[in-house]
Amino acid sequence: MTVGLSWLTAATLPAQDIVAPEDRVKAAFLYNFAKFVEWPTNAFATPEAPLVIGILGKDPFGTVLDDLVKNRTINNRKVELVRYRRVEDVTLVHVLFISESERRRLPSVLNELRDKPVLTVSDIEGFKRQGGMVGLIKVENNIRFEINREAASREGLLLSSKLLRLDKPPSTPDEKPSKPPDSSDPK
Repeated sequence: MTVGLSWLTAATLPAQDIVAPEDRVKAAFLYNFAKFVEWPTNAFATPEAPLVIGILGKDPFGTVLDDLVKNRTINNRKVELVRYRRVEDVTLVHVLFISESERRRLPSVLNELRDKPVLTVSDIEGFKRQGGMVGLIKVENNIRFEINREAASREGLLLSSKLLRLDKPPSTPDEKPSKPPDSSDPK
């Protein structure tokens, strides 16, 4: 399956839709999210410590994410990829993709990660509503994301305004567009 991809490469490519396999799009999101987050200083063991992207549960990416982060750096930090089978095994990680295989355990996973500066990302339906930070959602043939700003802020993560501007959750059929305020309305 292929999906549209447009924002990830906005800084490097002309404005156009790129068609790519879904796993590649999601992997690119994970990598690129890390570019738009500022972590508290205590999130890294040392000034030279790597930025760690983790996958919790069944890995939906195969080697795609490995290939993407190989020999890469973000903010002068080497990027490393670590896979975890259980949330109890998650140690020092900065971006954590929570796989669909963790759906039933999601509340306990998010609870275990509470008070830790970890950007949580998942494509589990309702992820943002359940307290996750970045929910990947499929809309027609596009992968979009919705951000839980409160959850990120609570854990001490500072999200770039560039990333926040792209937070455009899809409107639902029963959602009506907001009406601009009436300029003749005295307030």
